[in-house]
Amino acid sequence: MLPEVLRKKVGIVFQMSVVFPMSIYKNMSYVLSYHGLNSKKDIDEIIEEKLRLAGLYKVH
Repeated sequence: MLPEVLRKKVGIVFQMSVVFPMSIYKNMSYVLSYHGLNSKKDIDEIIEEKLRLAGLYKVH
């Protein structure tokens, strides 16, 4: 199995959280882009939806 295919099927659980040293938005958009989603509009909608579900989305 190709490594790219395996990575899409297997999740990794870390004992401590691991994120890239950037904003939550950039961390989330990186993952979506990595998996082939390139539309900024679609990425923004998905990120907003997930942040709202987690209670982390606020518009100032």
